[in-house]
Amino acid sequence: MQPNDPTNGNPGAWGAPPPPPPAGWLPPPPPNANPSGYGMPTGRPPIAGAGARIGAFLIDGILASIASNILLSAFGVNIEKSLKFDGNSLTPTEVFDGVGNYLLIATVIGLVIAVLNDVVMVRATGGSVGKRLLSLEIVNAESGQRVDTTGALKRLFLDVVGVLAVPFFAASTAGFGFAAAVSIAGFAVIIINLVLLLSDDRRQTLNDKIAGTVIVKNR
Repeated sequence: MQPNDPTNGNPGAWGAPPPPPPAGWLPPPPPNANPSGYGMPTGRPPIAGAGARIGAFLIDGILASIASNILLSAFGVNIEKSLKFDGNSLTPTEVFDGVGNYLLIATVIGLVIAVLNDVVMVRATGGSVGKRLLSLEIVNAESGQRVDTTGALKRLFLDVVGVLAVPFFAASTAGFGFAAAVSIAGFAVIIINLVLLLSDDRRQTLNDKIAGTVIVKNR
């Protein structure tokens, strides 16, 4: 045996693996692990559930619809009046002008409401009216900090498609292919977001993935 031989005369012991752990032993969790938070670091609020997210979406949609209808009525605008329907056949020009007038006003009103709710309200409180009523907050997926203006605008990008879906769907009844295409795209975004909301491990919709955000539940 050589002096200071770490194998103590047993060559097979050099570099031998450690003994196996006892039965039932589990490795320690990784740093900052929080399984209930879907990957959110320890100390941060848990990811909001799909039910709360859907509830907030419905609240926002209902409030936006009510506000839009009130403002459209105040301007005396609806699809029938815009087409000046009087029981007689309309010329293509009358249809085009009527639909264009309705879409312009409805789109502007819808976008103003969306910016107020999804950007101004989000920056001031951390969430839209519907989200705040259900104690939800939009945060950066990496830092956990409240979403900034850039992130809120990125989230709004796809919401704009959804905002346009309703008035364009109404206009598509007049036979406008472009309006029908926009309305289909808007509803498609809603369906895709719903699928992601139910399947993604962090409940990130397309809006969240574009903006790098998650929705958390504040207790």
